[in-house]
Amino acid sequence: MLGRAGVWLLDYAYAARVTLGANFRHRAAPRPRGHLAPVLLIPGVYERWQFLRAAGGRLARAGHPVHVVELLGRNIDEIPDAAALAQRYLDEHDLRNVTIVAHSKGGLIGKHMMLFDDVDSRIDKLVAIASPFQGSTLAKYVPVRPLRAFIPTATTLTLLAANAEVNSRIVSIFGEYDPHIPIGSRLEGATNIPLPANGHFRLLADVRVLDAVVAAVASALPSTTIAQSTIAQSTIAPSTDSGSSMTSALPATIAPPGPSVPSTDSGAPASSVQSTDGGHSAHGGSSTNVAE
Repeated sequence: MLGRAGVWLLDYAYAARVTLGANFRHRAAPRPRGHLAPVLLIPGVYERWQFLRAAGGRLARAGHPVHVVELLGRNIDEIPDAAALAQRYLDEHDLRNVTIVAHSKGGLIGKHMMLFDDVDSRIDKLVAIASPFQGSTLAKYVPVRPLRAFIPTATTLTLLAANAEVNSRIVSIFGEYDPHIPIGSRLEGATNIPLPANGHFRLLADVRVLDAVVAAVASALPSTTIAQSTIAQSTIAPSTDSGSSMTSALPATIAPPGPSVPSTDSGAPASSVQSTDGGHSAHGGSSTNVAE
């Protein structure tokens, strides 16, 4: 098992690799196409949409039109400003029954949209990966404005926490140890899915996380009462350094409709699912399918 220092090192190595790929290899926005409900990808702070490319690829191959908001750039705007920008994309493209798939800060943006920006009820649900819904106790030590927004007592975070009426339409997926969010990503009233994985960025390529994302997007969450999910770790093999596939136990209520597809990032085969108790981007750029 990796120590926490090792988790930090591998996490940043992964982030650096994805950033380089976003700058030199995978610059074009996806071309949304598919017959299922649309998906909007919202990355975390200092991240471009390519950080969610593996999840987007899985969802595109499942038949979901996958959208990104290129004007978010590296996502350093204030949460309300970023939420307004993303909501404008949904409005301009007349997207409905949308699932937001978000990482980190993107989950806060998604919840802000659901609470305050989505006046036409275009958003169906939010699937958040490693999102600091309670903030991060480390943020106060970082003298950088985009990161200090995650101080638990920050105005926007306090506002989001005080309004829980949309939490039942949120799925929060997170690992055992996140070096950036010591207090975790559990959200009261949401469907919480803890997985035996470590890291903040590397979760985005972990096949267990990708399986959970695909299953959550496929679920009828808004109209079905889904008990908060607890993954029985005794039924799951421990995480490996490479993020290779492990046998995962996901709630039967959000099991994917068909065979899992291998992760686009790790190339590892998809894990099995068991029951437990518990159009173009609006702002230019050449387009390719996110799954390619």
